[in-house]
Amino acid sequence: LLGAFGGYRARVAAGRATGVPDPVWGAVEDAVAVPIGLLAVRR
Repeated sequence: LLGAFGGYRARVAAGRATGVPDPVWGAVEDAVAVPIGLLAVRR
């Protein structure tokens, strides 16, 4: 739950700082989170 809230806050801050829309940052977050999750599951 805290990770989801933190990720949301980070996306909002990144969007405000760069002007890039939130869905783009969400896709970037997913692109980073999925490989990290896969590495965690494989070990």
